[in-house]
Amino acid sequence: MTTRPNRTRWNRAHRSLIAIGITLGITITASCATNDAPPVSGAAADTSIAGLSMAYTNATDAAPLYVLLQDGVKAAASTTGVKLETYDNALDASTVSSNARLVAQSKPDFVLSYNPIAGIYGSVEKIYQNAGIPCIAVNTPSVTEPNPGYCSWLSS
Repeated sequence: MTTRPNRTRWNRAHRSLIAIGITLGITITASCATNDAPPVSGAAADTSIAGLSMAYTNATDAAPLYVLLQDGVKAAASTTGVKLETYDNALDASTVSSNARLVAQSKPDFVLSYNPIAGIYGSVEKIYQNAGIPCIAVNTPSVTEPNPGYCSWLSS
């Protein structure tokens, strides 16, 4: 008889790793961002990215895994004092493009983008690049090697 791992412990560990990865992504991206956001007070003011604004484009808000990821992003933003705006890419190419244009119009200090649609990231990166918004592509290589795209790539 085989034993199964404790799923509750695994889920907690998985959430922690995801939150650490997202926080790392926020920190890396913010190091390239401008710092003209309003001041933040309290514990959040101790972080180097407190007061910045960020957009997070989630793969979809309709699946538990992606909701979990978005919850981790929200928690990291709250902990670091980053103003967060989220977008649902709905696992749909036209929605991904539309959200990228909305993000560009809102002019956040940086964007963390989870786009699950293959082949569209080049055009999304161009939108962010033209708007001058630093970005990280989560779990999505921006372009094929050896030519990196505009967005940094964070692999989970």
